[in-house]
Amino acid sequence: DQVLAYIEQKRLSPSEQRDLAASKLGGAALLWYRINRLQILDMQIFIHQFLMKYNSSQTSMSNINSTAKVIPDIDESHETT
Repeated sequence: DQVLAYIEQKRLSPSEQRDLAASKLGGAALLWYRINRLQILDMQIFIHQFLMKYNSSQTSMSNINSTAKVIPDIDESHETT
């Protein structure tokens, strides 16, 4: 939430938005991003692909937002596959 709010306030290109959000990743999530970066052209695709990879059917959006506030880097503990 905080990263998205910050990004919305800045005048960044789509790739700069994506890179800024990706700078908050760690562990397996960062590795996932590095492998898939060329297919993730903008923030909308980043969010969609990230949720497809790390959002289990039991995890709600509010749980993801709460976790992001508590844990500064997202790592393999959130991976479902």
